[in-house]
Amino acid sequence: MRDQLEKAQHNMDAKLDQIGSRMEEHLRGVRDQMGQLREYMDRHGEYMKQGLDSFREETNRNFETAEAEMQAQKNDMEILEERTAGIARSGVPTSRTLLRPLLNNKPSSKISCLFF
Repeated sequence: MRDQLEKAQHNMDAKLDQIGSRMEEHLRGVRDQMGQLREYMDRHGEYMKQGLDSFREETNRNFETAEAEMQAQKNDMEILEERTAGIARSGVPTSRTLLRPLLNNKPSSKISCLFF
C-alpha cells in the first residue's frame, strides 16, 4: 500500500511538473507576443504622431499662404483706392463704390449703366 501511495505521489508530481512546464512555456509565448504587440503599438503610435505633425505643418503653411494672399489683396485694394481717390473727388464712382452693391447683392444704376 505504501508503494502504491509513493507511486501515486510520484505520478502526481510528474503530472504537476508537466503542467508547470507547459504553463512556463505558454507564459514565455505570451510574453513574446506582448513584446511584439508593444513594439507594434510603439511603431504605430510613432507613425500616427508623424502623420499628425505633417498635417499640422501643412495646415499651418496653408493658413500662412492664405493670410499672405489676403494681405496682398488688401494692399492691392489700398493702392487701387489711392489711385482712384482723385477720380472720386471728380464725381466718378470708385472701385469701392462700384463693388459695394455687388458685395451686398443690391442692384445699382451706376453698375448697370456700366455693363449695358
